[in-house]
This record gives sequence, C-alpha cells and structure tokens, in this order.
Amino acid sequence: MGERGRERLYFATTPVRITRSAIGKRLNILERIEKRHVFKLPYTNQLLSEIIESVQDFQIRRCLKVIDEFLEDGEPVILWRVQKKCAVQLHDFKKIIPKLEEYLSREKERN
Repeated sequence: MGERGRERLYFATTPVRITRSAIGKRLNILERIEKRHVFKLPYTNQLLSEIIESVQDFQIRRCLKVIDEFLEDGEPVILWRVQKKCAVQLHDFKKIIPKLEEYLSREKERN
C-alpha cells in the first residue's frame, strides 16, 4: 500500500478506519491478507499490524478532526458537542477524553 496510500486513508475527507479489510479492498488483495492466509506472508502481516488502527484509535482520530474543524471555524470546543458530532458512545468517549484534552491544551499553547 505504501505511505501515500496509507495517508489517503488516514487523511480522507470522511474518516475511514484503517483495517485489513479497508486496505485489502482498496488494493484488490483482500483474500490474500485475510487472517487465514496472511501467515504465509510474514512481512505483510507485520506491516499490517503496524498500520491498522483500533476502534479507539479511530475514534480519537475522528474526534481530533472535529476539534480541528471547530478551531478553524472559531467555535468553542465543547466536548459533548464533539462526542455528538462524532457519534461516539458515552462509555467509549469517557476513555478518550484525557487524550482529547491533552490535544486541546497543546493546540491552545500553539495559538
């Protein structure tokens, strides 16, 4: 897939979770990288393990994108609005709040 392909998925207008399935479909190699076949391709398996993101990582990335949109538009960043816009369930959102607050504090220091 290469670095450019990964960046296309990562920085897509509509966030797409980076999974084996998403990568395989984009490259037309889904059957080769499914779990039952990937053991025959150890380097590919290692690379996929480094690239794919967890659900929580994807939720964080999606929330950071929304926070950036709020900041660009000059709107106040209110976490419940971020949660609502990203459609992250409350129990999952509570787990990622510290990372979002850390990002917000870094962005405020930068500006």
